[in-house]
Amino acid sequence: MASVAVVTAVFGLRMKTGTDYMMYLSQYFGVMKQGVFARPEGMEPGFELVTRAFAAMHCHFTLYFAFWAFVQASLMYYALRNHKFLLPWFALVLVLGPYFINWISFMRQWVVALGMLAMLPWIVERRFVRYCIGVLVLTMFHYSALLLLALYFVPFQRIARARRGLLLSIYATCFVLGLYPVWIKIFLPVVDALSAFGYTRYHDMLADVSNGNFHFLALGPLRLIAIFTPLVCLWYYRDVARCRPADRLLPLVFSLTMLGACYEVLFINTIHFMIRPVDLLYPCIVMMVAYVADCLYRSKRYVELAVVLAPVLSYLLLNVVKSNLYPSEIGEFINYHFVFI
Repeated sequence: MASVAVVTAVFGLRMKTGTDYMMYLSQYFGVMKQGVFARPEGMEPGFELVTRAFAAMHCHFTLYFAFWAFVQASLMYYALRNHKFLLPWFALVLVLGPYFINWISFMRQWVVALGMLAMLPWIVERRFVRYCIGVLVLTMFHYSALLLLALYFVPFQRIARARRGLLLSIYATCFVLGLYPVWIKIFLPVVDALSAFGYTRYHDMLADVSNGNFHFLALGPLRLIAIFTPLVCLWYYRDVARCRPADRLLPLVFSLTMLGACYEVLFINTIHFMIRPVDLLYPCIVMMVAYVADCLYRSKRYVELAVVLAPVLSYLLLNVVKSNLYPSEIGEFINYHFVFI
């Protein structure tokens, strides 16, 4: 409970930390002062209900952000209740690795992502109705939760049994295809359909990418660490499976890690909204790295453990250093700002 309190306090007492922070803050003040959300399309009903409740009580915005942090931390601990041996490693990787800024930025998505982590046993146990109900509950907080329905049908046992070389080849192929993603034009008919619902800007952005007007994410230290992290999971999966032969959740977590990793490198140079679905799988990647760290530690392979964790756990520090050495509008939201300073 002490760690839940720490997460709640750190997230609640922040100011201008996280890329979406100001958006959420303006939405909250808009509801408190005018009774309406700034976004024309509004928000998801569950998120809107909670926001209106806090606004009606005129709660300080720190309490509002602290509440969502408490929900996220509670979901995290509930998801790992039967895997408490992973908690120290999970916390280390989540806070110091490539995912902390994403976590502190995208508040609603991480409620869904950590809720999904808690529902993974229902996939293993093939409880489809219960899983669907859980997904519908999560859509009350972010509509992207509907994508989680597809995860139920992932052939995770087959992926987990696949040869390491085959999975490495698939990952490498996705990486190469992601370097020049003009093939994204195959998605234009789908976005054409979305245009009928007012999402014409997404069609225009995809059209630009398919014509070669895409951005290229440089392969600097931060990007290389993000690529290295799932490769660690892939390389050591067999060792982890031998360490935890009775863990029924492990093959699913590994399969979703590989799915998320391949998806990310495939779409990383396209547009932002195409990359966002992988946010929902980040907790699986964090959990898989925690599995690897636990296995290496228990096997007393301390040198390998240091080699694996050193780059992963240096990500946040490098990101902060970069944001201070090369100031930018986005970089401003990477540094932690205390609300009373």
